[in-house]
Amino acid sequence: MFYKIRRMALWLRRCPYSRGFGVQSPSAYRFIRYVVNEHYPYYGYDDLSRAIPGIAPSWQRQCRLYFRIANYAQAEEWWEVAPEDEAVRAYVEAGCRKTRLTRHADRPGVIRMAMDSGAKEAFARCLAKAPPEALLIVEGIHRSKSALRLWRRMADHPRTSVSFDLYTCGILFFDKKRIKQHYIVNF
Repeated sequence: MFYKIRRMALWLRRCPYSRGFGVQSPSAYRFIRYVVNEHYPYYGYDDLSRAIPGIAPSWQRQCRLYFRIANYAQAEEWWEVAPEDEAVRAYVEAGCRKTRLTRHADRPGVIRMAMDSGAKEAFARCLAKAPPEALLIVEGIHRSKSALRLWRRMADHPRTSVSFDLYTCGILFFDKKRIKQHYIVNF
């Protein structure tokens, strides 16, 4: 019950940032509308819900986002800098059959990291390995004030082109073809 009340309060506070309102970039708008805020059920959601019973609603929502990101990115390597999670593995592999989750990537297309005590060093490692077309998912960006400050430094980094603040996580793109923008998204 508390989760639903908290989600509603967060949704109301971020309402002006929903469904891509105010986003001028066509590529950022498409990413927000058809990846982040896609509400139609994908082909694998029911099978995954049966295969992984008892998953918390908030984590299932996050895993479904990873499913859509895997489908969008079609990356061969998904680098896990965050703690391993079987639900994430199942959702990512269902989202893109060719994606291989790994703890040591050579050329990752997607990187998932946690905002924990080693986040600054992990971000430096990600920057060293990430090709320009990669995207980085940072979990827990609003966990604390220090985490939010570090997230803002990551978004302002010269290598980052576009960033999306989804509250539960942040997404960074490194593609220099895009104009540097920061978006708050009601996810």
